[in-house]
Amino acid sequence: AKSTNIKRGLIRSGRGYRVQIYAGNDRTAATRVKVDFMRRFPGVRTYMTYAAPQFRVKVGDFSSRGDAQRLVSQMGGLYSPVMIVPDLIVVN
Repeated sequence: AKSTNIKRGLIRSGRGYRVQIYAGNDRTAATRVKVDFMRRFPGVRTYMTYAAPQFRVKVGDFSSRGDAQRLVSQMGGLYSPVMIVPDLIVVN
């Protein structure tokens, strides 16, 4: 697998998990959820994607489902519904 060397160091992608905190067709709502999460959890990467007709906001780069579950526990029901989803994640 090829990796790209960027100034900050080596960045690769691999199989892992993210926590989906929004899925719907309202871009404004998706952005609001993303900004709110970034404010509350500044150390966790956030990703917003669009695949017609849905916007999705996913957070984190977890190598195990257990690690993703710990974040869900820390969120304490702030976002609903929340789903742990398999994804290609950034591995440092």
